Amino acid sequence: MFFNPSSKSKSSVYGNTPIISDNKNTFYNIEADIQVSGNIVDIKQDIYLKSPEKDIFVYIPSSNMAATTIESVSGDGDVKSSVQADTNMEITCEKPQSKISINYKIAMDSQRQILSYSENCILLTEFLITPAVYKDDKPVQTYKWPFGDPYIYDMNNYRITLKADKGYNVFAPGEKQEKVSGDFRTALFEAQNLRDFPLVLIRDANVKTEKFGDTNVYYINSYPARDYITAAMKFAQKNIGPYPYKEFFVVNAPISSNEGMEFSNMVFLSDNCFTNLQNLERVTYHEVFHEWFYGIIGTNQLDQPFLDEGLVNYLSILLAGDKLNTTYNNSFLKMHLNDYQSKEQYINIAYNDATIYFYDLHKKLGDSFYKSLKKLYNEKKNTIVYYKDFIKYFN
Repeated sequence: MFFNPSSKSKSSVYGNTPIISDNKNTFYNIEADIQVSGNIVDIKQDIYLKSPEKDIFVYIPSSNMAATTIESVSGDGDVKSSVQADTNMEITCEKPQSKISINYKIAMDSQRQILSYSENCILLTEFLITPAVYKDDKPVQTYKWPFGDPYIYDMNNYRITLKADKGYNVFAPGEKQEKVSGDFRTALFEAQNLRDFPLVLIRDANVKTEKFGDTNVYYINSYPARDYITAAMKFAQKNIGPYPYKEFFVVNAPISSNEGMEFSNMVFLSDNCFTNLQNLERVTYHEVFHEWFYGIIGTNQLDQPFLDEGLVNYLSILLAGDKLNTTYNNSFLKMHLNDYQSKEQYINIAYNDATIYFYDLHKKLGDSFYKSLKKLYNEKKNTIVYYKDFIKYFN
């Protein structure tokens, strides 16, 4: 997220249904049927597990921003209990399960946030129940927090069916099949190796599509950001590594003032950013670089939020040619997201001080800084990197 001022997972592998591409070696592990009616989202979801488990841990990220009601939890056998605590749920079964099914309902409000409803635009992000990330054989616990990005995901393969009013244009990553019948539009998406699955529904969308290498870049009411998107992607591909996906969506979104947000294969740029080109440039660079640090290379945004935010903020300032201070407080190295007492403190430390830290690191290493980024990309893409592992590449 932009503010203006290897883990082990027992659940991160796949079921046994091939995706649209007819590549019989590719399978999905998260399947969801989604129906949107006004501000209510009904979801019937299956999660396929790597191996049969009796105790299954999942995240409920939507409960961070919207009222989320779990209506039923079932498996191939009896489910003894499903206990929800904050944004986590532990499901205990009588016998090991290969698949767990969850039906739930989300009631969105109209606030300017990344999971929200309006008549002309529905933002469905950080909303699907997702298998927990494991570290040292224990599930990483998530929690609600009023700022920052309290999410962590392994890579998942998604098969998503959406049914909504036919008046909406629907955008999401992956291969797409779509039809309109009566008053409804139904879209099927199948996507591989994503940390999250974002969905955007917009009426009267102005969409421009351009090629960047092998990637189709979709500008959704956002074409004024085109030059900044291109510059950031060129910089990242040159200095970090290739962008491995076929789609990238740039959405002018009704979210908080002068901010942006990253998702897998998609970035949000606040509608307010488009009134100030200097701010649009910085926010765009920041969110694009998150596609590499958050998306391709995962981080723990709960325990080490500085790692991706400080690094992408530094790279965005570097590309923009802005000047930086030379002193910083390194307290961010030991601060979890919920250690920050205010959004202002979070920006000052996890963003600003961490930015100078990476600037200082770059000064000390010179050109080998980029060599280290490339090596990190090549060896750690599609995993989650923690600071103790990250820093080994830069010693």
